[in-house]
Amino acid sequence: MKRTVLLLFVAVLLLNFDVGNNRATMTDPTQDINSKDVIRILSSPDLYDLATDWANYFSVEIQQSSILVNNLNNEVKDSKTIPKNHLVLIPEGFDKDLCHEAPWKMIIGRDPIVPIVSSSNPLLESIKQSGVSLDDFNQILSNSEQITWGQLLDCESHKNIQIFIEDNQSVITTLSNFTGVSPIEPGNSGLINGDDLLSLINNNPYAIGFIRLSGVISSVHQSMVKGIELLPIDKNGNGQIDHIEDIYGSSQSFLRGAWIGKYPKALCQNLYVLSQEEPTHETEIAFLKYILTNGQDKLKHISISSLVMSERQANLARLPGVLLPQGAIMVAKSGNKVALISLIAFILLLMIGIISSNYRRIQRTKTSGSVIPAFITLASIKTPKGIFYDKSHTWAYMEKDGLVKVGINDFLQHVTGTLTRVTQKSSGDHVRKGERIMTISHHGKHLHIKSPVTGVIKSENTILATDPAQVNNSPYSNGWVYAIEPSNWIKETQLMLMAEKHKEWLNDEFSRLKDFFQISVYKHQAQFTQVVLSDGGEIKDQVLSQFGPEIWEDFQTQFIDKSL
Repeated sequence: MKRTVLLLFVAVLLLNFDVGNNRATMTDPTQDINSKDVIRILSSPDLYDLATDWANYFSVEIQQSSILVNNLNNEVKDSKTIPKNHLVLIPEGFDKDLCHEAPWKMIIGRDPIVPIVSSSNPLLESIKQSGVSLDDFNQILSNSEQITWGQLLDCESHKNIQIFIEDNQSVITTLSNFTGVSPIEPGNSGLINGDDLLSLINNNPYAIGFIRLSGVISSVHQSMVKGIELLPIDKNGNGQIDHIEDIYGSSQSFLRGAWIGKYPKALCQNLYVLSQEEPTHETEIAFLKYILTNGQDKLKHISISSLVMSERQANLARLPGVLLPQGAIMVAKSGNKVALISLIAFILLLMIGIISSNYRRIQRTKTSGSVIPAFITLASIKTPKGIFYDKSHTWAYMEKDGLVKVGINDFLQHVTGTLTRVTQKSSGDHVRKGERIMTISHHGKHLHIKSPVTGVIKSENTILATDPAQVNNSPYSNGWVYAIEPSNWIKETQLMLMAEKHKEWLNDEFSRLKDFFQISVYKHQAQFTQVVLSDGGEIKDQVLSQFGPEIWEDFQTQFIDKSL
């Protein structure tokens, strides 16, 4: 089937390239045919420079056209009505109602609002270790009396926390949505211009500022401005910055962490382009395509998070034209029947490939007796009650005879895919908690798993020698690996998690898993966007089975070994 589809595809391409001047054209997404239309843009004040930069570059370098950029006035904000034949460029926090009510809208980037402190704050190390939680921020902003750092960090400091907030509507609205407290109520500091705010923070080491990330990143070096640190947010409210929350070391690690969900979503406002109706003018469409492709680079220069590739492709698909695998757009000119036929044939070939792939998947799942979900989600992970779960991605359960059965948790087997071998120790072997206890393999690629308990192996599950897939089919019953006589059961179970706490921990593991694939997989393979979907989205089931030994090695050292 694959060979047939490939031959048909090649035939269509050859036909398309052999029709002389009447063939469909392959163009870059930023190119277009018509240069007569005028594009009218209304921009919020904080995005006016970006809109102007986009307009100038598009007009000069991409396509000669007339683009008019004006500031979004109060009349539009108050009426919540977008003028006809206009594009509105706006951050979500500037006017959430206008964004919500827009008949047509498209996300084009993200702009985090960040708390900052001075690098000279004497309590900086303690702040980095414990962070500041949502409840802490709520207390700071809602209390008419000043809160001290001692109250916040449970230390002896009597220094008051002074708050400075950037005089920016997006910052005010976003901060209010995050904390549920208006940041300009009596008792709070007044609003400050961005540059002045940085000076105040530098001169007041015990102050906290709230500002757009783009205001604290050097456009030249793409690093934090001198004397300023990002204030870590204790997202899960446990009183410390866990490994999963530690994204504040550099601007790049922060932006990466914000994208995959490690930063409070309420502080990551979306940037939208709005319109009264779906854009139809060719020049307007070409400009939007430019924003979603080459124009994304200009977001990075002002420290706004650009869209991931799958998001860009999804948005491009909403505009006229079909997105080809290499990112090109096929444009069918008027009267060009060959191009139109080629376009239809290409779509049919894609459908044939999808149907064929789904048919083979269904046949495979029929033989295994179960249907594999497309993605791994917290809801799809089995977490039976009454079992102890260890951070080595193993479980332990004491039977009535006092022996402890151990195995691999459902999360890990979903990530690895169907196991083809489980290498076990022998009865009588002594094992210690945290030491290697087994090796699981998938067609020669393997992971070393550590023991959740200390004790002596009394028996091993011999079924796994001939049917290792039992670990996948029933990880908590037929897929058990050892029965161990424990020697330190009471103390070691105090470090383990029961069902609900295990689910909370798995939620962090999902974020860490996305982080792993962003860093390690992208380093080795360009198919990264096929693994982690838009906006930090879902992870494919059996995802690790798609990659080679180098990714498994990274997964061992960067994920499994760091779970402990």
